[in-house]
Amino acid sequence: MHRPWVTLASLLIAAGATSAADPAPAYPLAMRLQLSPDALAVRFEHEGPSVSTPPNAPCVVPIGEQSRDAYSAVVRRIFREAAPGAVADLVLEVSVSDVQARPVLAGWMAVVEHKAVLENGSGAVVARWEPRGEAMIVGDSAEALPAAFRRAADLAAAQLERDLAASSGVKQLLAARGLDPALAPGHLPARSDRVTYFDVGGALVSGADSMAPGVVARAGVSNQLFMAEAVAGWWTSSFATRPVFGSANGEARMDTWSAGVDVGIVRRVGTVELRGGVGAHVLWGSADLRYSRLQPLPGGSGTGPQETSFPYRQLAPAVFAAIQYADFAFANGMRLRTGLQFRRYFGSSIDFPELNRTVSPAENFFGLVCGVEIPSGPRPPVASREGR
Repeated sequence: MHRPWVTLASLLIAAGATSAADPAPAYPLAMRLQLSPDALAVRFEHEGPSVSTPPNAPCVVPIGEQSRDAYSAVVRRIFREAAPGAVADLVLEVSVSDVQARPVLAGWMAVVEHKAVLENGSGAVVARWEPRGEAMIVGDSAEALPAAFRRAADLAAAQLERDLAASSGVKQLLAARGLDPALAPGHLPARSDRVTYFDVGGALVSGADSMAPGVVARAGVSNQLFMAEAVAGWWTSSFATRPVFGSANGEARMDTWSAGVDVGIVRRVGTVELRGGVGAHVLWGSADLRYSRLQPLPGGSGTGPQETSFPYRQLAPAVFAAIQYADFAFANGMRLRTGLQFRRYFGSSIDFPELNRTVSPAENFFGLVCGVEIPSGPRPPVASREGR
């Protein structure tokens, strides 16, 4: 049975594992890809549909040749391909350790597993891997089976590319040759010691008589030990009143804007960052109350509700604690980040004598933010996608 969603997923996976054009190699080292005659001769012979085999027409899939083509593309992306007869700086020996078609819930899966050994020019082993690729068999035709095994080989080769970039042996070899491991595909710049960041997000603020939703934005700088940031926010809360004059038509609405600065200490644990510190924030806005038309303010027309605003401004010290996560990195060193923050305000109460209430526009602040950080200082040695 043809499954459109399976087709789309398999095509997307294959597209991610291959590219239309090979980029220039990252390193000026010559590598020779080596498959023994036995490895090249590996075939998958499908005799036709049965209870224990895919429903495809009979075919023979050249697994060894497909593997050679897949790993050749990886070699060309990272190293120069050694000319026939020339001395190679590195030798990548690939063999086929497993090939099968196995049933899964959505149909049948083509599976290819390889053994890969990387040696230097003198024959010493640098690293070993066992990359594996799996791809859905899409369709019942004889052509669908070779296409699935080709995608599986491409995915196995793509896994080797990532494993190679993360290998300590490969990093040491490149460093010994005076080459920068950061150029290797699969590597991303490690987090900078100093960063400039910009975040936006949402918040819940307890104050007045309610928990109010709001928005927050911040911009700052941080390093391994300290941080400083400017913060702005807005939220709307409400509270009950007992007006000295007239009668209230509902609760007072309290619009609050905030702007302030925070400074604190930083503790980085991998891509997780813990923060804590103090700040000073200006809270300003107005408490807006609508009066009943039956008991309006003195001097009112008495023909309808009257709305009056009571503006306020207050400087409030604060303490905060936060946890930040900055894992998704770009090649230029920028990173996406997300974080949670708690802030406690002190001395933020506002007295409204006309309303017979003293309320605080903000007591506890809970924020969830997302943003981007830009490196603004030297970076430590590069990190791989698997350990950054």
